[in-house]
Amino acid sequence: MTKRIFIPTDGPEDWKRFLADPDRHWKHEFSAFALAQRWEQGAESDTGLAPEVSAVLAQRFETPVLLFAVPEHRVPFPGGGAAPHNDVWALVRSGRDLISLAVEGKAEEAFDVTVGEWQSHESHGKAARLDYLVGLLGLEGKDLHPIRYQFLHCTASAVLEAERCGAGHAVMLVHSFSRKHTGFEDYAAFAQLFGLEAKVGTLLPVKGEAPVRLHLGWADGS
Repeated sequence: MTKRIFIPTDGPEDWKRFLADPDRHWKHEFSAFALAQRWEQGAESDTGLAPEVSAVLAQRFETPVLLFAVPEHRVPFPGGGAAPHNDVWALVRSGRDLISLAVEGKAEEAFDVTVGEWQSHESHGKAARLDYLVGLLGLEGKDLHPIRYQFLHCTASAVLEAERCGAGHAVMLVHSFSRKHTGFEDYAAFAQLFGLEAKVGTLLPVKGEAPVRLHLGWADGS
């Protein structure tokens, strides 16, 4: 069930309690720590967004402004099981447009398991969930086994929350804090499923006629 009541933060430390394993992930070298610092800093700016996130969004949207952001936001999918976390989900305004922004943070740690690894302990619930994600994102007939599962659920979360909030656009954004661009090849492989050539610091529109327009992006953090 999607939560409907959220508590404002007083600073980055408030993000720690939402992590699945706070003792492990609340460290300088992990993306969870970097995201909390950077998004709290960005919230103090005129746009409410970190400069690198604002710059990527501004490639397609005029003067994006953060309305609100939710750390570790859960979006349930069919198939049962725990709803997966999004590192950050945000609602952004650009003029009269609303943008559902789902964010995957990335430092030097790898993205989570591939779809093939995720399916290795197959269950009816997983099969139903994967069929739903494939249909939602229009990925029928694509080889998903080498693709990181995180990209599927994060992108689907952006689309579903756009539908729930009446937003016309959905963005799946990797917010990277890796000097080596760790994980970029995985992101590029996901973008190729939609016929897109991924680039660092770029927002790419996915072609389609769906009511919600989908975009993929990669922002380089400080």
